[in-house]
Amino acid sequence: MREYLKSYRVFVFDRWITVTLFLLYPLIAIGFCKLLVRYSDLYGFIHQIIAVCIMIFAELVLDVFVFGGILRKNTGKLEYLKLSYKGLDIFKKSLWADKFRRLLTTVFILGIAYIICHEKMNPGQLVSSIFATGVVLELSLLISRRFDTTGMVALISYLLYLIGPLFIAVAIWLPWYCMFVFIAAYVGVVIWSNAHIMKRAGRVYYDSEDEKES
Repeated sequence: MREYLKSYRVFVFDRWITVTLFLLYPLIAIGFCKLLVRYSDLYGFIHQIIAVCIMIFAELVLDVFVFGGILRKNTGKLEYLKLSYKGLDIFKKSLWADKFRRLLTTVFILGIAYIICHEKMNPGQLVSSIFATGVVLELSLLISRRFDTTGMVALISYLLYLIGPLFIAVAIWLPWYCMFVFIAAYVGVVIWSNAHIMKRAGRVYYDSEDEKES
């Protein structure tokens, strides 16, 4: 695990990004849900959906400063791979560390939001909402990482608000045993997205090796 964290630090090197990813934005999402409980009469599942909307925006915008543009054509984001034979391994471990951090963040935010206001929700529906959110975030990042500007990514996040919350609402409304479907979907999306990104990164790396040989 230490190697994965060290690899992740290669990308998350600014202190402000670290503090925002691991502390500030999760607390803001939870604080907003707490305010809604105090000053509104919304049902529990609405608080979950609002928390997801905050997560979509925060994860996509902050990712610009970490992995932004890595799927863009002719990207220079992966140039560092050419400097070390361990470049691909470092990149792969950093991607897995990022996914693990995002899953923990999702569990933390939606778990606390559930504790704050769990009206008309059961634990099975909470699990469904967590992994459905994971699916939405992973697929959203595959889109946003084709761009490297905050403005464009923010626009994408606004568009995703039309799809993501609806998907989460369906996950919450379905019977509790459907959580196994969302868990399986999340695992599949995570494995596929990593394979897709690593394939593109490998192309950058091996193309650079061919250039050196020629």
